[in-house]
Amino acid sequence: MTRELESIVQQRPVLWVGAGLSVAGGFPATDAIMTAVRAAAPRDLPAAEFTALVDAFVDAASAGALGDLLQRHLQRSQGPTLTHRTIARLARAGCFAALVTTNPDDLLEQALAAEDLEVVVQTLDRTATVGEQDGALRLLKVHGAFTDWQAALLSGRAAADFDARHDFLRAELDVLLQQHPLIFVGCSLQDPRMLQWIESRPDPWMRQLKPWRAVMRPSAWAAALERPWKRGKARSVLMRAPLEPIETGRHEDVPAMWLEVARRLAPRELSDLELLAGWRGGDRNMG
Repeated sequence: MTRELESIVQQRPVLWVGAGLSVAGGFPATDAIMTAVRAAAPRDLPAAEFTALVDAFVDAASAGALGDLLQRHLQRSQGPTLTHRTIARLARAGCFAALVTTNPDDLLEQALAAEDLEVVVQTLDRTATVGEQDGALRLLKVHGAFTDWQAALLSGRAAADFDARHDFLRAELDVLLQQHPLIFVGCSLQDPRMLQWIESRPDPWMRQLKPWRAVMRPSAWAAALERPWKRGKARSVLMRAPLEPIETGRHEDVPAMWLEVARRLAPRELSDLELLAGWRGGDRNMG
């Protein structure tokens, strides 16, 4: 498993960081947020997946009420985890072409700042000057940031018109993924916004992709393939891409795997034992 991850990192991939890393850093999981949304709604909400539930809450209350609720529940972080910091260590060594995250929190930014790494953060379509800062690592926050809930892609409606509202960011992402392999970490691969994006990519673009890999447990991989999607299963969408899992046995294997890759590709005088002692985070809920 570690060798397979090391091999793809050596190809300077794009790294896509999902919600699993934020949960490991102390942020609530999607189920917990959905429970809070239902509890705060002025009336009963229909049974629905996350994005549809958010839409229903906004209809029942308001977008401002949603922002207040999320701000309260998403400020409980324990700080960057070992995996965040190990990723930052690899990024400092130039191992990634770019970073992409669907997480609105700033845990990744904190870890990168601790490495004194120059980073251009592009949130939705609001930073159109990426190409002007050569040498800086790009961090694309495709669902927005917790500093601007009104712009974040948390609802189904926001996801549905993502291409129309965020052409610059979509174009940047399309170009990056034609040029570099892709690694998912902390991603369940079940987010309807991600599935819709993959499904909507044209066939010629899909044929030009380099390898995609997802670090996840076998049960999570199976669940992603079997997720109901429209009139079928998500398998039909995910298999459009050259996507395969890098399987891990337990949640706890993930940070150790990344740390071993960093030890090989970004060695330092500081020992791994000292790193583990000095960095917090059990990094569970990793997919």
